[in-house]
Amino acid sequence: MYNRLHAVAIQLSSSLFFLWSLVPLRRGRRKPYIQQTCTTPPSPLSLSFSFLYSYRKFLFEYHSTSVYIIHTLPCPPPFFVLLVHVAMKVAPNTAKILRNVPLPNEAAVTYTNPAVLDIGGHSTRLGFAGDNAPRFCERTVVQKSTGRVFNDAYAESDAADLAHVMEDGYVTDWDHFELLVQRVDDMLVWGDTDHNTPLLLTEKALLPNTQRQKMAEILYEKFNVPALSFGLSPVLALYAAGLSTGVSVELGYSLSHVVPVFQGVSLFHSIHCLSLGGRDLTELLRSKSRAQLPASVAPQHHTDVWAYLKEKCGRTAEGKDDYNALVDLGAGGSDGDIVVEQRLPDGTVLGIGPECYTPVETFFQPHLLPRMKELPDQSNILCEVQLRTSTSSRGIHELLADSVKRCDADLQPLMWDSVVLSGGSSLFRGLATRLEVEASVVSATSERVRVVAPTERKESAFIGGSILASLPTFQDLWVKRSDYDETGSMSVVRGCL
Repeated sequence: MYNRLHAVAIQLSSSLFFLWSLVPLRRGRRKPYIQQTCTTPPSPLSLSFSFLYSYRKFLFEYHSTSVYIIHTLPCPPPFFVLLVHVAMKVAPNTAKILRNVPLPNEAAVTYTNPAVLDIGGHSTRLGFAGDNAPRFCERTVVQKSTGRVFNDAYAESDAADLAHVMEDGYVTDWDHFELLVQRVDDMLVWGDTDHNTPLLLTEKALLPNTQRQKMAEILYEKFNVPALSFGLSPVLALYAAGLSTGVSVELGYSLSHVVPVFQGVSLFHSIHCLSLGGRDLTELLRSKSRAQLPASVAPQHHTDVWAYLKEKCGRTAEGKDDYNALVDLGAGGSDGDIVVEQRLPDGTVLGIGPECYTPVETFFQPHLLPRMKELPDQSNILCEVQLRTSTSSRGIHELLADSVKRCDADLQPLMWDSVVLSGGSSLFRGLATRLEVEASVVSATSERVRVVAPTERKESAFIGGSILASLPTFQDLWVKRSDYDETGSMSVVRGCL
């Protein structure tokens, strides 16, 4: 009698545990496997339990769509013998879900204080995830003779002894890049095993993957970075404005980009790049202005003074016709009320005429810049992404209209409603309003064009990276050193958006 009840109990428990094994596991609810230490011979019931746990583990770790039961026991109960010939279905997403659920004996790796590094053509910004502003912001230069970097090199060197680490988004010299990263390493202490500080590095759009791979090799092999990730600065600027879908118009030091973004992913086929930036606007203002800098300003600092005047005195005309009228008025020698006076730090007062409207107007009429009048020859360009740089004199408003037009028709209203300005060259007063008007006229769209100009847009790329790196969901997006050791530098191409 006892043996019969025992057999019935085994059959019943086997059936219940089998049905239990068919229920897909939910994220975070996985129960640990039974671990038993037996000093006595196991009973048939414990053997059944052990087999069913192993069987359930086998199902969820090795099967995603369908499974055929081909395992048998030395003395299998009739219920399992029947299953040998039956096809059993498992939830299609079960394996995908469980792949991200850690086993009980696996320790989840969490990174504390991720660092965000924004290496721009003009300045380098460094801080940590969650910071509202960078903790470190200095010039991206290297002194050739001594190897000093940042402001230490810029303060006491002339232009001939300085080298810019980045030009048009590209690293000009990898030895200089290593000197710059070495200074960052001194602050972050990557070599100390007690510091678990990964790095989020920003980069410009339309750059070849080879540069990202080279950066990864240097950071992993020479500086022992525990984890790494890359983010496009136009996309991060959109995050800084609290958006994940829209058009990011980034006006930088040497280049300007128009990047449509949908749900945090840039739409490559709609990206435009204009070879025009703040450096060109500074030189244009200096060449057109009749003002003379005082003798107290050292020659190596002339560019900085003109950049200061550009930022303080730059004005935005209401339209192309208004700009032409102002220029004609100034050409006649009658400055009138349009002269802007600016006091320098040493007390010198300089007067800027109608040329104060030229820097902003160049974004809408690039042919005002002499080198943009002649179209560059791109027949010898080997890198295909460089072909996306604008070769015509189309203004930033025309590139914006064309980028949105290239997007899907269903996305265009979303894009027009969320145009975000960023970059140091976007700080001119009235630029956002002018861009709204010009884009509406060129596109002839019935949708309302809304241009957002955040207050901290000069540092939008860093702020967006700080927001992204602080998200708990970003923990799975770090490219770890183990990933690099396994697949090489291609890991940062496949693992980063």
